[in-house]
Amino acid sequence: MVLVFLAVLVITAMSLYDILSRDPALVRLAPKAVWLFLVIVLPLIGAGLWFLVGRRPEPADGGTAEGRTGRTVVVRESPTASPAAPPAAPAPRRPGAPLSTEEQLAALEREIEEDRIARRIAELETELRRRRGDDGEPA
Repeated sequence: MVLVFLAVLVITAMSLYDILSRDPALVRLAPKAVWLFLVIVLPLIGAGLWFLVGRRPEPADGGTAEGRTGRTVVVRESPTASPAAPPAAPAPRRPGAPLSTEEQLAALEREIEEDRIARRIAELETELRRRRGDDGEPA
């Protein structure tokens, strides 16, 4: 009888720890608070339901759950953020590691800005050629 009680206690503790430490994007069917309440009130049933249906497995590639759910998350700086505060230095990555979502967004923003600049340069060159005329001399 004591072993059954210890087994239930260990399973409940494991599920509580897992719920508390899990990213909210990896929780299914209900918010973390509901899962905590369910595990505390009905330890064996709540823990069993949590491990069977409540938790989404962590991505094998080290990414986030958004890739599998089809959701797109757009991260923007809050307007109240201090512009004088320098951005945090990115943590060093091991070679060949996939880019984080923030790194992918930053790379995409750089690419968009470079494309915008290239288009503007092309427009200005066209305007300059038009103003100079066919002979290439300034008007």
